[in-house]
Amino acid sequence: MANTSRRTNRKTTGKKNYSRNQSAVRNQSGRRKNSRKRKKMLYRRITVGVIAAAALFLLLFGVLIIQKQIRAASKVDTVLIYVDGENLSDMPREQAKKFLGDKYAWNMTVSYNEQSMPIENPFTDAINTVVNRAFNDAELVQERLDRKTFWNKFFGKEETEQVVIRYELGLPDISEIAASLASEVAAQWSVPAKNCVITGYNAGSGLFEFSQAVDGKEIDEEKLKTDILNAYESQDYQAALTAHAYSVEPQILSTDYRVIGSYTTTTTNNQDRNTNVRLAAEAVNGQIIQPGEQFSYNTVVGERTAAKGYKPAAAYANGETVQEYGGGVCQVSSTLYNAVIAAGLQTNERTGHSYEPTYVTPGQDATVSYRKPDFVFTNTSEVPVGIRTSFQNRTMYVEIFGVPILEEGTKRYMESKQVSLLDPPAPTYVEDPAVPYGEEVVAKNATNGSIWTTDIVLEKDGEILERTYLHRTNYKGHAAVIHRNTQTPPAEPAPADDDD
Repeated sequence: MANTSRRTNRKTTGKKNYSRNQSAVRNQSGRRKNSRKRKKMLYRRITVGVIAAAALFLLLFGVLIIQKQIRAASKVDTVLIYVDGENLSDMPREQAKKFLGDKYAWNMTVSYNEQSMPIENPFTDAINTVVNRAFNDAELVQERLDRKTFWNKFFGKEETEQVVIRYELGLPDISEIAASLASEVAAQWSVPAKNCVITGYNAGSGLFEFSQAVDGKEIDEEKLKTDILNAYESQDYQAALTAHAYSVEPQILSTDYRVIGSYTTTTTNNQDRNTNVRLAAEAVNGQIIQPGEQFSYNTVVGERTAAKGYKPAAAYANGETVQEYGGGVCQVSSTLYNAVIAAGLQTNERTGHSYEPTYVTPGQDATVSYRKPDFVFTNTSEVPVGIRTSFQNRTMYVEIFGVPILEEGTKRYMESKQVSLLDPPAPTYVEDPAVPYGEEVVAKNATNGSIWTTDIVLEKDGEILERTYLHRTNYKGHAAVIHRNTQTPPAEPAPADDDD
């Protein structure tokens, strides 16, 4: 019985537990269903909220666009532009410039001798500058006003104040402009006077030829400047002005030309050498050098050839005395050199001889050889200069013809001094059987070389005003020439006859 009772209790207990378990399963399943329902409802609400928010945003954006279009259509001005009291707000920038340009209508002209030219409008730059500045400021202000908050824009909360930009054009400083305009007119219509200048040389008469001096016309700039200022200040911007001119005399007449530098040297009695001097002098005679132009001795004289009539004569080449065509033409270049210095012109190229010259003071010579070395100088005066030469009775004469460069009564010349001597070269020996065997005979004595320094001296009324170092020149000495006999002994005397 007891066992039966325990089996019955176990069955009863098992049924109860099973019933409880089934109930728990059903409850858990219900909770899961409820949770899924709640999540679905939440998702629906969120979706509806997002859609509603998006719709509201689109609605507000659409209202804002419509509002801005309404404002644009109504042309509400928030920035006003005034220049010189004129309202330019409704005008584009370029139209505003034209508007102000018409306000200050400018058509001032100046005429002279049936010629006319407009005077540049001084308002143009001022108008462009001020209008550009005003419109640029207006654009910056408008950008600031357009950066309002979305809320203010949506509800149309406008700032009640309007921004007004004002600029005064102001009258430009016409005095400087008038001076510039007057100078421009003068440069165009003034006619400079023509100075008398050397134009040629008449070899027959030995005289230079000159152009005719002509008076000029100079526009009165000061009066024209005053006329422009008066018309401007009286706001007569349409004035037709007339320029006035006065006569200008030339600064240089033919009577101002004279010999401004000259020099004379004496030649030897060597006929061939003197022929060369004469031909070179004729080549240089009548040459005209323009202001700033260089004169090249070798270019003007050219190559010294037999075809031109030049003769062989003693000349220095590479430090040696040789016979060459044109020997002696250095005397013409050296004489010209001294004349150029006296005239006050600028020397560009000069070379001293190998040996001391005899026809000018050492240090004041200018040796030349075709191509190099050359003698070159520049016409540093403001007018052409001419060279006139002559050669007669062994006298070489050069003069520079022009308008004086130096002050009246002033002389310019070279002054040289020997600063040291140089030993002569080693003797030159000549075998001479006529000289007794073993003896020497000096056929030509040696001479020392020398070093000279040269200054340019400026003197007035006997007083030295200035002394300027010019150059240093080294001259070689001449070697002694010694005849000797080292090869031909004297003949032995014949033996005496034996009388025994």
